Amino acid sequence: MVPTEIANMKSRNFEFLRPKREVLSDLAGFAERYAHEDPASSLIKQRSFVEQVVAAIYERYRLRPPYSDNLNDLMNAESFRQSVPEVVQNKLHTIRKAGNQAAHPRRPMTSQISLGCLAQLFDIARWLHVQVDSGDRGAAPTFVSPPPESEGIAKTKDALEKLRLAEAKYESVLVALDEETKSASMPSVLPRSMRRELAQLKEGRPEGCDVPPVR
Repeated sequence: MVPTEIANMKSRNFEFLRPKREVLSDLAGFAERYAHEDPASSLIKQRSFVEQVVAAIYERYRLRPPYSDNLNDLMNAESFRQSVPEVVQNKLHTIRKAGNQAAHPRRPMTSQISLGCLAQLFDIARWLHVQVDSGDRGAAPTFVSPPPESEGIAKTKDALEKLRLAEAKYESVLVALDEETKSASMPSVLPRSMRRELAQLKEGRPEGCDVPPVR
């Protein structure tokens, strides 16, 4: 079982999303934690964040999806482009492309890339919060780039191993969520069955998996 601070991967910058977008807050928390030590994993988590945002936009504006469920095709559909400001579209595409490159790297991914994308991800999150979820503009903090771990190399490596264990357990929930999302025409809120499973994940604490939240 995953401890509470992992099941809810608290982030530095994205907690304002948690009341309505728990999955997005958790994904952003993982992305922040990986940003320095494993930029590729951070970018992949950021791309997953973008996938959830696109699904939320389709549901909120009741857009008809194209025949293909490929992320690029969804974002290039005429109805989507008419519903989303160009500046937001550009940021979505930037992170989509970076996530693709991280998954199939032709060159090393750096923390500079992951941190730059995190700042753009924050702009996307703020737009989603205000325009799609009708949230309070003042609820979003000023973006603060997550600092590198101050611990030694050995401790940092140990922390990464524990983080990956937490991610593996959390990923199984996200996979099931993705399937339920597709079968329900891409809903933007966490389905009831997933909320139950996430709640169950929070009940226990595995030995050797005590990863502290980002402060």
